[in-house]
Amino acid sequence: MFSKRSDGRLIKGLDPFFKLIPQIMYRRSESQIFYKQDLTTDIFDAYIKEKRAEGYELSYMTIIITALVRLLALRPSLNRFAINGRLYAHNNIEISLAVKKELSDEAEETTIKVIFDGTESIYDVNEKINETIQLNKMATTSNSTDKLARWFMSLPNFLIRFFVVTLMRFDLWNMMPKSILEASPFHASAWITNIKSIKLNYLYHHLYDFGTASFFVAIGKTNNEPFSTLSGNIESKRIFTLGYTIDERICDGFYLSQSLRIYEKYLKSPSLLEERLEQKIEDVD
Repeated sequence: MFSKRSDGRLIKGLDPFFKLIPQIMYRRSESQIFYKQDLTTDIFDAYIKEKRAEGYELSYMTIIITALVRLLALRPSLNRFAINGRLYAHNNIEISLAVKKELSDEAEETTIKVIFDGTESIYDVNEKINETIQLNKMATTSNSTDKLARWFMSLPNFLIRFFVVTLMRFDLWNMMPKSILEASPFHASAWITNIKSIKLNYLYHHLYDFGTASFFVAIGKTNNEPFSTLSGNIESKRIFTLGYTIDERICDGFYLSQSLRIYEKYLKSPSLLEERLEQKIEDVD
């Protein structure tokens, strides 16, 4: 209905075929593609150990999120979203995470969304993530997402369904209230789930039709895998796998393949993320 949104801007400078794709593949769930990436733990472990000696407590999650933030800042087409047959550019880089308040079956789960401008170093990202996670892990803490969810669940079932359908329509028509966009974890650049922490192998998580997230990264557990050395011997190596689910409407295949190579470069050389980025690259008009 309207072309302006508070969480993104309409991209007009696209070739006709690329404009047509979101009309043909209308939903995010029918536009998702899958990719996996195996990474050895030795690089991560050595870097984390080195930084710990310098007084920094980093994690696999910190490295992976920082590399993704840097990638979205340098490759802005990945920070797009398709809705109602149109392509938009996110105003910020927003990463959604699901966090267990403690590791038990009964523990409450909350969802957080961390906002970045794209110029952050790995130290900036680590501080922001840790502060947000620790705050939201407190049993007495309820963030805006929790409060919104609890309000919905206080309603009768028929009203819940009515409001959900209404909000989905408002989202399609770019009429969603800004306060709900800010609270919604579904309205983000990407989701990251760390199933490595609960000892699960990687998976391909579906993209949500509701919201704007075009990227989902699932971090799988560490496994010992056989590999062949240059001498021909078979040895065991510890690896973990990232499972990606991506909305193919946001960019072409060549752009995506080049972007994933850049992402791999940062994951294999996390020291490149120690300096702040002077300026992120803006998407086309």
